[in-house]
Amino acid sequence: MRSYLLKIYSNNKVQTIVHFGIGQGILQFANLLTGFLVLRWLSKEDFAQFSIVFGFQSMITLLVDLGLSGAIIALIGNRVNDTLVVGSYISAAKQYRLYLSFIIAPIMAIAFFLITNKYDWGLHIQLFYFSTLLIAIWAQANFVYYNSVLQMHKRIKDSYRTQIAVSLFRLSSISTLFFLQYINAVFVTFINVISLAWNGLRFKKQTREYVSEPEHVDQDVKKDLLNYIKPLMPSVIFFALQGQISLFIISIFGNINSVADVSALGRLNQIFLFLTTFNGVIITPYIARIDNKSLFVKRYIQIVAGSLIISSIFILVSYVFPEALLFIIGKKYYNLDHELQLSIVATCLAYVGAVLWTIHSSARWIFSWASTLFIVFTLASQVLSVFIFDLSSTAGVIKMNLTGSLFALFVQIITSYFGFKKSNKDFQN
Repeated sequence: MRSYLLKIYSNNKVQTIVHFGIGQGILQFANLLTGFLVLRWLSKEDFAQFSIVFGFQSMITLLVDLGLSGAIIALIGNRVNDTLVVGSYISAAKQYRLYLSFIIAPIMAIAFFLITNKYDWGLHIQLFYFSTLLIAIWAQANFVYYNSVLQMHKRIKDSYRTQIAVSLFRLSSISTLFFLQYINAVFVTFINVISLAWNGLRFKKQTREYVSEPEHVDQDVKKDLLNYIKPLMPSVIFFALQGQISLFIISIFGNINSVADVSALGRLNQIFLFLTTFNGVIITPYIARIDNKSLFVKRYIQIVAGSLIISSIFILVSYVFPEALLFIIGKKYYNLDHELQLSIVATCLAYVGAVLWTIHSSARWIFSWASTLFIVFTLASQVLSVFIFDLSSTAGVIKMNLTGSLFALFVQIITSYFGFKKSNKDFQN
C-alpha cells in the first residue's frame, strides 16, 4: 500500500495538487487566526484605524496592477524557460505599475486624508499610514510578479513555504506585542507591510535563475501587456472600488465605533474563504469536463442545493446561537446580534451567487450583457440604499450589502435561464 501511494505521489500533477492543498490550508488557517486575533486584541478605535488603512491598501494595490500580474502568466505561456522573455514582461509590468502609481497615489492621498481627517489621528499618524500604502505598492509588485514565476515553474511548495514562514512571523510578532501590552494599529500595520515586503523580496531571490530583466523594455512586450489589460480595466477598477465600498461609506457617514463594527462583521466572511477556494479548485474543473446534458443538470441541482443547505445552516446558527459567532470576534461586539444576522444573510446570498457564477463560467455561459447588468444592478442597489437606509449606522450599511447581494443573485438567475437555453443547443450539436 505504501509503495502504491508513493508511486501515485511521484506524479508531478499529484504533487502539485498535494502541495497546493496542504500549503493553501495552512496559509489560510494562519491568516484567518491572525485576522481574528487582531480583531479581538485591538481596541475598537485601533481596529477601525487598521481597517481603514488596510482597505486603502487593498484598493490601491489593485488599481496600480489592473490585471498586469495575471497577464504575465498568460502572455509568457510556454516560453517560461526563456529568462529574457520572462524578465521583459516583468520589467514592462513594473513600468506600467510605476506610471499608474503616479496617477493613482495622488488621488488616493486626497481621498485618504479627507476621510481620516474627521477622526483626529494627528498628521504624523496619517503620514505614517499613507507611507505604508506607498511601500505596499512596491512590495506587492515583487510579491505578485515573482510569485507568478514560481507558479509557472510549478514550484508551488517553495511559494507556500515562504508565505507560511512570513505568515507565522506575522502571527508571532503580533502575539508578542499583545503579551507585552504594546499592541496597537500602528504596530500591526507596520508588521503587515514588513511581512509583504519580506515575501516579495524572498520571491525575487528565489526566481533569480529564471528572470533576466533587460535594461530597456521591448515596445512589443509593452504593447502585448497593454492590449491584454485594456478590456479588463473597467471591471478591475469597478471591483477594486466596490470591494471597500461598505468600509468607506461608514467611514464617511459613521463614527469610529461603526467603522470597527462593520469591519469586525466583515471578518466573519473569511469563514467562507475555504468554500470559495473549493469553488475554484473542485467545482470549476469538474463542471468544465461534463459533456452530458442530463449529468450536467443533475450536478447543477446538487451543487446549488448544497450551497443553499450550507447557507441555511449558517443563517440558522446566526439566529439560534448568535453568541457563538459573536464570541469569535470578541466581547467588544456582543451587542451586534441583529447586525450579525443581517451580515450572515448578506454573506450567504453572495456565496450562493458566487457558486452560480462558478458553474456558469465553467459551463462557458459567458454573456457580454451579464457584466454590464451586474454593474448597473450593483450601482442601482447602492443609489437605492442611500434613500432608504441610514448609512451612518452599522445596520444601514449591512442592509445596503444585503440589497446588493440580492441584485447580484438575480443577475445569476437570469444568466442561468439564458444559459440553459444555450446549453440545449450546445448539447444537441
